[in-house]
Amino acid sequence: MIASLGLGLVASALLVYLIVSGSVGGLLDTWAAQRIITYALLLIAPLLIYLPISQALGLRYFWLFAVISWALLGYLLAFVIAPGNQPGQANPIQYAVFLTLFFAVLTTIFTPLTYLIGYRFYSLKAHRRDIGRARRQAILLSLYIIALLLLAAVSVLNPLNAILLAAATAVLEFFFLTRWD
Repeated sequence: MIASLGLGLVASALLVYLIVSGSVGGLLDTWAAQRIITYALLLIAPLLIYLPISQALGLRYFWLFAVISWALLGYLLAFVIAPGNQPGQANPIQYAVFLTLFFAVLTTIFTPLTYLIGYRFYSLKAHRRDIGRARRQAILLSLYIIALLLLAAVSVLNPLNAILLAAATAVLEFFFLTRWD
């Protein structure tokens, strides 16, 4: 498991280098060697990271969701040409696609973290191993971050709005935790 995570992190570092350096985004040939390597890394890096995490935590098909969301976001960042260098030039559809993929990636990051935090701090065994709770909390955290980005995009983000949004998210999670079955 540790070897797979290590290899995944090395592959991710190489992928980030290829994307940030801009050496693959400008290639016009779809089947150029660097693009093929990037395509492979877009799939292999999240697979090596999330497959052992999914198996260790008992999340069945979570690895597939993680690989697809990370690969699509990486493809978007590496190969889709931005409309301009100045902020505000992206149309709403491009921004929505980016935020949707970013939401999926954030969910893949927060799901194992919320599961491990819940496993550590909940006292009842049923609550400790609750995958649904971890997934719901990851989705709420991701929605909170996406809402902050949307507020920043329309230039109304300030500390008070961020605190109010955090309070609303916390109240929503409180209602989920106290519901009766």
